[in-house]
Amino acid sequence: MTKKLLLMLLTLACASYVLQAAPCASDTLANYIAGPGCTIDGLFFDHFAYTNPSSGGGISPDATGVDVTPVTMGSEVGFTFTASWLAASGQTSDGNIAYSATCVTCMITDLELAMDGIGMGTGVASVAETSTSPVVALGTSSSLGFTKLTDSTTFSPVGSITLTKDIGASGGTAGVGHVSAVTNLFSTNTSVPEPSLFLLSLGFVALVPVARKKFGRQASV
Repeated sequence: MTKKLLLMLLTLACASYVLQAAPCASDTLANYIAGPGCTIDGLFFDHFAYTNPSSGGGISPDATGVDVTPVTMGSEVGFTFTASWLAASGQTSDGNIAYSATCVTCMITDLELAMDGIGMGTGVASVAETSTSPVVALGTSSSLGFTKLTDSTTFSPVGSITLTKDIGASGGTAGVGHVSAVTNLFSTNTSVPEPSLFLLSLGFVALVPVARKKFGRQASV
């Protein structure tokens, strides 16, 4: 009973924190990284991170130059990341974006990836997206003779997922690669995650001592 009550208190605290988060709004990726997290229709997004390596003069915008737009398409929600990752001959451009999505009163069941980009001549534009739990590997690419602008996958329902996407553009020896936008969309069902999954996903370790004190006072009454 002690463990169950403690788990319930922590779960309620986590859910309350997430439900009180502000709705996601159009902003720069820099402000998303600095912010406390936000929600879209019951999905809580946080832990945003970004790096932008390049070589040979390729254009890789910093976080202030990446626009983030919340998207709702029917029953699916997510984000579009808009910027200009551009590389000409002998150049490369990369944008590595990571963030987490946690479901408050539901479970995440699938993920979609879409890219607006083009590779011309020897150029290549691509986006690779991965997650380790659940295991996800999605990819889009555009080059001479090959175009795949969308990809999707389904998986066993999870309460939380952390994604890392590698946006890449290369000009090769005589070409241009350009990515202008990347979109993620999530589908959910109405199953409620297990309390333990809430705790692991949200990482509210600091709430444990507080909950123990509350339970200790109740038990002593």
